Amino acid sequence: MSIFGENLYLYRTQEKLTQKQLADKLGLSANNIGHWEKGRTEPDIKTIIKLADIFDVTTDDLLGREAKKLD
Repeated sequence: MSIFGENLYLYRTQEKLTQKQLADKLGLSANNIGHWEKGRTEPDIKTIIKLADIFDVTTDDLLGREAKKLD
């Protein structure tokens, strides 16, 4: 599982959404969500932005990126 897949699973389950429910919000199939969570494929940038909006997080949070520290 990828960091993105792990985060997607965590955010989805915290919101108590099934893979199908999330897929319906995105206009996709539940198979897409399963493949992303297992790290087999990744969504395009537009879909990543939609996912971040659905979960009310940043794309960096979803992708597992840490904020760059400023000196």
